[in-house]
Amino acid sequence: MGGHMFLPTRTEVDLPFIPALDKQSIAALSAFLVCRFIVGRQIPLWSKNKSLAFLLLLFVIGPFFTAELNGDQILIGGIILPGLTHYDALSTVINQIIIVLPFFLGKELFKTHQDQLSLFKVLVVCGLLYSIFILYEVRMSPQLHKMVYGFFPHSFGQQVRFGGFRPVVFMTHGLWVAIFIVVTVIAATAFCRLNIKTWRLSANKTTYYLLIILVLCKSVASIVYGFVSFLLIRMTSFKIQLITARLLVIIALLYPVLSIMNMVPHKELVSFASDFDAERAQSLDFRFQNELIFACPCKKRLIWGWGGWNRNRVYNEETEKGESTADGQWIQTVGTYGLAGFLAQFGLLTLPVIMVTSGFQRIREENEKIVMAAHTMLVSFLIIDQIPNSTLEPWIWLIVGVLFGRAEFINKSQQLSNVNDYKLS
Repeated sequence: MGGHMFLPTRTEVDLPFIPALDKQSIAALSAFLVCRFIVGRQIPLWSKNKSLAFLLLLFVIGPFFTAELNGDQILIGGIILPGLTHYDALSTVINQIIIVLPFFLGKELFKTHQDQLSLFKVLVVCGLLYSIFILYEVRMSPQLHKMVYGFFPHSFGQQVRFGGFRPVVFMTHGLWVAIFIVVTVIAATAFCRLNIKTWRLSANKTTYYLLIILVLCKSVASIVYGFVSFLLIRMTSFKIQLITARLLVIIALLYPVLSIMNMVPHKELVSFASDFDAERAQSLDFRFQNELIFACPCKKRLIWGWGGWNRNRVYNEETEKGESTADGQWIQTVGTYGLAGFLAQFGLLTLPVIMVTSGFQRIREENEKIVMAAHTMLVSFLIIDQIPNSTLEPWIWLIVGVLFGRAEFINKSQQLSNVNDYKLS
């Protein structure tokens, strides 16, 4: 979490034989190495769960096949896109292992209800701490990254919204900050129902304060996520919360295929958005247009994708410039690693949600149900955010891994209880 919050973005250490190390991979590797070699905790990089094992194998090995199948050089006007080599294949596999390390940390280190509460408390504390920097940039404009590290990580113009500024702090973009605060809002709202204080602050005051911070982040989608989840947790039953979570992950899983096949009502959605905000509708239309541009090359190598080096982009032969921008995580994944890569990545993200929603009846304590339902919705909103944005980073893999570990622990505890009851009978 500290690496995600404070390390510089768009900065890499490029060492031989391994993928370039940035703030995300450094944070993931550091956490894993500390747990393994300093704390002395064993972190198995495998699972006996057959569904998880299959998805992990596809996630790690799939990009190897992608690289091996994309050895051809691509010529577009004067642009030369190199073919991928055996070195690229091996480097990609190592990178995939690093990406998924936080998932295993969450799976192995967070199993009990108290572990889950500890995660939620860390999230709320991180939100409160980061709010100080957010408030500064809302007033003074996004300057902290440049002040500390000497450069601004993205387009400054994209951070101007609603007569003010989106805070960026030390993240890649204002959208990253907004979805981060959504997560802290959901954690704080769960504490409201449990009446758990944070730093001697009442749960209600903490939640309302973080909701105000979320509004100041000026991201419409994230504001919707935050307030919808707040209302669902505070006012609806567990059944409705779980139905919402499952519906969101189903949409996320079906959307890529429907979009590539031109079965998503893009024009109708843009028209609907324009009734509320013309500027947001224009932004949405821009994303949809780029999805349609990317769809053409995606269809040509649909299963394993085009690999790296921006080989999946559409280029203008005359200007020799790219004509497409991939904003959503799904389109980046499908374009780079194909539907196989998408199935692996989004399958790993959605598997814990499916496990919880199908086995929620095994949870007996009311407090545990509150946290599990909130955690499930939290992950589902993070997944649906990968359709318009690409905010998937190690801290999200950690949160998903914790949900899987908790669901697996409950399932095993129930099986053990059933065996004991059978023996007694």
